[in-house]
Amino acid sequence: MSFFIIKTREKTRTENGNEFLYNKKSDKLPNILNFFSKKIVQNEELRNAEPGLYTWILRESGNIFASKTLTKQEIGTLHINLDILTNKKDNSTIYAAGELKIIQKNTEPNTIIFNLLSGSYMVKKFKNLSNKNILILRNNIVKKFQDILESFFIPSQFLECSAIICSEEEKIGGMKLIEISNIRTPRTNLNVLNTMFNRKGGTRKISRNRFKKFNSFNKQKTLRKYIH
Repeated sequence: MSFFIIKTREKTRTENGNEFLYNKKSDKLPNILNFFSKKIVQNEELRNAEPGLYTWILRESGNIFASKTLTKQEIGTLHINLDILTNKKDNSTIYAAGELKIIQKNTEPNTIIFNLLSGSYMVKKFKNLSNKNILILRNNIVKKFQDILESFFIPSQFLECSAIICSEEEKIGGMKLIEISNIRTPRTNLNVLNTMFNRKGGTRKISRNRFKKFNSFNKQKTLRKYIH
């Protein structure tokens, strides 16, 4: 494992509105792998996992691996990173991948809502199929994932997206979760990440008015997504 992937098209935003990009410190790769490996939850662990947004992969073996998203760039939780971090434990082919949200209500068990959005793994799975066969395959994948979650007594729902505002990708893979979220990385997490990554391009403070507009836009966008 001589590499670690970082998404560069997104910027990580902090609690106070700063934004910046990251590059890994090459000499810190073992620390990076160790840090994010410990944050991965597997199979029945999802039942009691911390509420929030996660990326997940399902391997052909039936094992589910997921990791909570710490930053908008999904540093350490990209699907390719989950593949790298779990390959020694289970090197079977990745069957499906996507995003999920764990919802916790009082003393009830966790509920999971999920999609099948992953540019690294799902796009090529549906490539060159007819619309009919795409939906058949999509529904089979959804059922398999839900059946596995049900075996762990975890209720789940696929976030189907058929509205006019949905992209073609969403109409197949479901509504976006991470992209439409307003993730703010807490200072405690930033302090840890700064020991393993170099900031690239410095920081930029967002003005108060722009910060409010950004939050308002994301809230409206999220509401539109969830109104059927």
